[in-house]
Amino acid sequence: MKTILATLALFFCSLAFPAFAQTNALPADSFVLVTNLWYQGYKTNVLAIAEQRLAANSNDIAAVFLKLEYDIEFIRTNDVERSIAKLLRLANCATNANIAKYRDEIITGYSLFRNFLLNDYHPSAEVLEQDRQKGFLNHKPFSSERYLKALHDDGLF
Repeated sequence: MKTILATLALFFCSLAFPAFAQTNALPADSFVLVTNLWYQGYKTNVLAIAEQRLAANSNDIAAVFLKLEYDIEFIRTNDVERSIAKLLRLANCATNANIAKYRDEIITGYSLFRNFLLNDYHPSAEVLEQDRQKGFLNHKPFSSERYLKALHDDGLF
């Protein structure tokens, strides 16, 4: 319970101080903070952090990953397509040592996923709603956690 309260306190502090958000600065353990928020089910808080970071720097690759994770989790199809396009553009330019190791994997994997989502995923309204409800499940790690960790190790997150 203390972890949840401390995590929420840090998040709400970032909302209270706009300058904090504008510099893209999160606490030194931002990777741990965000992954804990996600795992504990505070996914809209993670989206808010991503949107704050993107408002300050639209090319913030860590924020694009966070937003994309949310978009995929709740099957926000139009947003997923835009987020993947932006991620592919940014990943193609990534030169930092740790994230560059994953460049080809990111580009290939997310390109295939985008094609599947746009061309092959045509569920009924009922199935789509059931899939979206799965996004509310707690105790699920980020699917892109290794990429976020690489960005963290590169000092970009």
